[in-house]
Amino acid sequence: LVAEDNPANQELITYILDSIGISFTIKGNGKETLEEYKKNSLYDLILMDYRMPLLNGLETAKVIRNLSDKRRNSIPIIIATGAHVDAELINQKGKDINDIITKPFDEELFIGAIENCLINN
Repeated sequence: LVAEDNPANQELITYILDSIGISFTIKGNGKETLEEYKKNSLYDLILMDYRMPLLNGLETAKVIRNLSDKRRNSIPIIIATGAHVDAELINQKGKDINDIITKPFDEELFIGAIENCLINN
């Protein structure tokens, strides 16, 4: 499940994920992402933009971690952010989020973060 509000980033993510054969759904904000995740349990990982309208990526991750269903609240979550990673986000790595990747995306690092989260969770 991908949460990204920027159309250019949506296109890039689509290109990368399609190139490695990963099926996905894109939502434009944290609220839509939560609604989709609550109604559809088919997802193995969530990739979220840090700065999104309605709920940002970290706020959305915290809501997911507090879901009562243990399988659903432990899904791997990767946050994508601009080149500057703030302290609040860094402090949540290993707690509410599994990994952080920066934009602009480096395709190898992007794919590596996804593989690492899927293998280790």
